[in-house]
Amino acid sequence: MQRFAIPAVLLALCTSAAFLPETSVPYDGPTGAFTVDTGHSAVMFRIKHMDVAYNYGRFNEFSGALTLDAKPANCKVEITLRTGSVDTNDEKRDGHIMSGDFLGAEDFPEATFTSTKVAVKDKTYTVTGDLALHGKTKEVTFDMEMTGFAAETRMGPKLGFEGRLEIDRREFGIETYPNEALSDKITLILAIEANGVE
Repeated sequence: MQRFAIPAVLLALCTSAAFLPETSVPYDGPTGAFTVDTGHSAVMFRIKHMDVAYNYGRFNEFSGALTLDAKPANCKVEITLRTGSVDTNDEKRDGHIMSGDFLGAEDFPEATFTSTKVAVKDKTYTVTGDLALHGKTKEVTFDMEMTGFAAETRMGPKLGFEGRLEIDRREFGIETYPNEALSDKITLILAIEANGVE
């Protein structure tokens, strides 16, 4: 099974006692194994061009698997995206982004995210994990908001999350065009719908 990352995507969704005070309300959110429904999810990014306007793009190929559990040790998240699936609605620009100047898709065909710990408060999940991109791995932390959960649908349990992760591309060795032409900061936007696994 393909596994998704980035950018996104993505999302270890569980309670961590290390992050919560002893008086915290016990976790009562969804539990079980879920897979990302790529047909109803999106992994996007934005970068500022010439310090004037934000340009947006997306990754068309990604996948993900996660397990939610009240015990942090039982939570698992693996996300993978294909760096060669960039789509900015401009074929020439897409080719440049996939080249060695930026993502180097030929040498680094995948970007992955693997969670290491999570804290939860209400419907916000603060996720920490390792983001591997362009041959470098960095620890990142970002918030994911649970946008909905349906215990029973014709396709079984479903849940949704949305979050944003800001990274500095220079930390991943992507330094083509200095900040004057393209911002060093890139925002990854994750809109995830996941299906329960029986």
